[in-house]
Amino acid sequence: MSIEIRSERPGDEDAVIEVNCAAFRQRHEASLVELLREHWPTYDRRLSIVAFDGERMVGQAQLTPASIFLMGTPTAALALGPIAVRPAYQKKGIGAAMLDFGHDLGRHE
Repeated sequence: MSIEIRSERPGDEDAVIEVNCAAFRQRHEASLVELLREHWPTYDRRLSIVAFDGERMVGQAQLTPASIFLMGTPTAALALGPIAVRPAYQKKGIGAAMLDFGHDLGRHE
């Protein structure tokens, strides 16, 4: 099994919804991703991290730019969630690999 980790691209939207529904066995998290995509002012598609096994999307981790207060000072941060991996692919390090990719991406922004 060779898993490709990358940022979401145009055309991946339906697969992102599908993988979230499969991972959580309901639509709540998929709806959250859609709401972030459509209405969050700082939404950045590059921060939607996806995992592919061949042509099939098997995971997605959503990072969203946020601002937190650190010792009273507003600081740029990334909020995580949801993170979804298809049940057959869980416990294989795919979620961790998506987080590593997102962490590296966020560090260079």
